[in-house]
Amino acid sequence: MAYPSKFSYLDSKEKWEDILPSDTISIYILSKDTLNTYSWETIRNEYKILKRYDLSLQDLEMLHYEVPYPPLQNMENIKQFPKYE
Repeated sequence: MAYPSKFSYLDSKEKWEDILPSDTISIYILSKDTLNTYSWETIRNEYKILKRYDLSLQDLEMLHYEVPYPPLQNMENIKQFPKYE
């Protein structure tokens, strides 16, 4: 579990370029309350997310493989929903 504005470390010996299923990886940020309140079907169908990042390998490299939430200003050109403001 990760918390907003806190650092959570997940490690793998695999290189990102070897494990990405395509040229983009989508990372979804959800509220713990949402997960505790709604079924996965409702979360998916009603798109109850805080943020979705669509990151390319170049985006990950630019972020030094750290994906912050909330997004930082240097992420304004990264594809995300809702859009960076």
